[in-house]
Amino acid sequence: MALYFEMYSGIAGDMTIGALLDLGARKKVLIDGIDSLNLPIAQLSFRQTIKNTIAAYDFDTRTHVEKARTMEALSLEKVHEILEAGNFSEKVKEDSRNLFTIAAKAEASSQGMEVKDFRFHPVGVVDSFIDFVGTSLLIEDLAPDNIYFSDLYEAKGYQMRKRGPMPLPEPAVLSLIKEYGLPLQLVDDEGERNTLTGACIVAYYRKDPLPERFLVRDVGIGAGNSDFKKSTNVLRVYDIEVL
Repeated sequence: MALYFEMYSGIAGDMTIGALLDLGARKKVLIDGIDSLNLPIAQLSFRQTIKNTIAAYDFDTRTHVEKARTMEALSLEKVHEILEAGNFSEKVKEDSRNLFTIAAKAEASSQGMEVKDFRFHPVGVVDSFIDFVGTSLLIEDLAPDNIYFSDLYEAKGYQMRKRGPMPLPEPAVLSLIKEYGLPLQLVDDEGERNTLTGACIVAYYRKDPLPERFLVRDVGIGAGNSDFKKSTNVLRVYDIEVL
């Protein structure tokens, strides 16, 4: 098995997990692994949905915000300690550590600070644990021989944040695009397509260029949370055989 991520409408951690579950990765593997971290999670949601007439798998999470706010902001070292306590393989721990390290370096670089001084927000980091550990668990479960990715596609302009307009690609994602040489195409549309966790997944697992010819054995489709004017917010992950 080889996997091909078709990212014409972007990539995010929840979309990745939804697509991998839709492709046949086991939900129990995800739930057991996430539960072992003892994070303040109120709910994991699994359901089928329709995005612009396309059947897709909608994976979503809800953080127990009040409990999360009692946590301190986490250094990268503290994140690694939490991962070490997880009840899953050393490979999943290694992959998750590397994904978090990529994210921390990108955030630190975009904010003009050293990575040792960067801290993950206690509420937002819960989603990052789910995205990174969940993706690592499900990829291990599917056990692909290789993973391929399309170009990244991103809208032009700005995305509104609480503190004001943020240029697209958002600075930490742009840092990854530059650092890892990720091919980027800009589309004439509005709305952010690529989250930092999604871009980290691409940066870490992308090794070889997409082959010119392959057979499609199966496909999993993960639903995104946005509705764009000129594309459908889904991530398609193919099970392919390279010719």
